[in-house]
Amino acid sequence: MNPATTHRPTFREWKLEQERAELERLRQIDAARWKHILDLATASRQAAAVREFLDRMERRTQSEPVDPSLSEKYAKWIGWARCKADQIDPMVQPLTELQLEPEAAG
Repeated sequence: MNPATTHRPTFREWKLEQERAELERLRQIDAARWKHILDLATASRQAAAVREFLDRMERRTQSEPVDPSLSEKYAKWIGWARCKADQIDPMVQPLTELQLEPEAAG
């Protein structure tokens, strides 16, 4: 290598690069945290929409004449779907199990 073209960063340049890298790292953490909050809110809205749909479906199965075996099949399906909605809803999870921070990318 030609010594005239080799540039060794000064301490100041090195320090500025370190600071820039740290600011970028913090920006990425902040963006990931915000995305995680949006994901939690989306999951909660989806679960609420599913529960509203299931409530309407349940009222319908109770108000329309249906074969008892079919009625039982709907009841089991609605129960299963309610459990699934609860599993994705952060508002139903115990606070001790609620993941406040996004999982670290690895």
